[in-house]
Amino acid sequence: MSPRKKIKEEVTELGIMVTILDASHNEVKIENSPLEIKQTHDTDIVSHRQIKQDGQVKEKKHRCSICDKEFVSKHTLAKHQRIHTGEKPYQCSVCEWRSAYKQHLVLHERTHTGEKPYQCNLCGKGFAQNGGLVYHMRQHMGERPYECSHCKKCYANKYYLEKHKGIHLGEKPYQCSYCKKFYADKKYLEKHLRIHTGLKPYQCNVCKKTFNDKSHLAKHQRIHTGEKVDKPYQCNLCEMCFPKKITLVGHLRTHSGEKPFQCSQCNKQFSLQKNLSRHEKIVHTREKPFHCSYCDRRFALRDYLVSHQLTHTGDKPHHCNHCDKNFTQRSALVLHQRTHNGEKPYQCSQCEMQFALKDHLSKHHRTHTGEKPYQCSHCGKCFTQSSALVVHERIHTDKGHM
Repeated sequence: MSPRKKIKEEVTELGIMVTILDASHNEVKIENSPLEIKQTHDTDIVSHRQIKQDGQVKEKKHRCSICDKEFVSKHTLAKHQRIHTGEKPYQCSVCEWRSAYKQHLVLHERTHTGEKPYQCNLCGKGFAQNGGLVYHMRQHMGERPYECSHCKKCYANKYYLEKHKGIHLGEKPYQCSYCKKFYADKKYLEKHLRIHTGLKPYQCNVCKKTFNDKSHLAKHQRIHTGEKVDKPYQCNLCEMCFPKKITLVGHLRTHSGEKPFQCSQCNKQFSLQKNLSRHEKIVHTREKPFHCSYCDRRFALRDYLVSHQLTHTGDKPHHCNHCDKNFTQRSALVLHQRTHNGEKPYQCSQCEMQFALKDHLSKHHRTHTGEKPYQCSHCGKCFTQSSALVVHERIHTDKGHM
């Protein structure tokens, strides 16, 4: 028996484009106008439209009684109505995860089996979904077909374009039903909801341990594979290593200077979304929802509160594995550890000098630019460093005491 084929049709300006995925998942595109499609026992037609043999679109006769949306078949209408009823008839055979649609279940089960049937023919990398392969191929080709109408920034994936547009519009349409927190992206809301529901849909296929986040599962699985657990992602420009791929992506922007996230109120730009969010909370909204349980101080961010409360408890949870020093904040530990490993991740773009601290690089950079941002309030003289201004101002204060 011949291998089953999947056909997906897309309506174009010239007619209808059909993509056939064969047994090895290679795509063969056929274009006709009008197109005649004959359904056989060995062919599954995957389409949101039914097409007659004369090329005409079949009339939509089946209407949803809740939202009045129309469909071409009873089967498609029944699938749609699960949005309203919340019915999820397809359950994973490994965990408790359920879905309203069979194709979503097939994709989910690949998180357990590790199956990646879609393979890049340039580098051999495998993907669980065809969309992942398409997006990956655009990275090889440098193709970015989706352009933002606000800032002309281009993306390889339509999802990331829509996500980016929310930065300009300030939209956060997705609200948590438990704590009323808003999110700009549905995936972020789904991830957040697991905090309340306790759902852990990602399971290790070796030891069966479950996780509420895909990245946590990936980090855990490195224990079994023998891969470096702490920081497996390395920058190819300065050789710094990071625990998460997204952290590496953010770090790469320190080399490129890219700042894709812009504040809608003051137009200040940031290299990371979290930095933009912090800026908006601290500078513009000035809300301080986090209250210290020991004193009356309030904070705009949870991590500010956690750091502050350590001053009450005296705890220093971050321990240096080279010496006996302990630190209240993790950032202080990271800076301290550079005294042991000699790491200098910040390199001057004008010369070859490197620095362990970012503010040291900023001070050094002024020797190239000639910038003097620190000005004396008495005589107007400017200085490159704040310490030089402090020394200078003593001249005026000493004269005042004479």
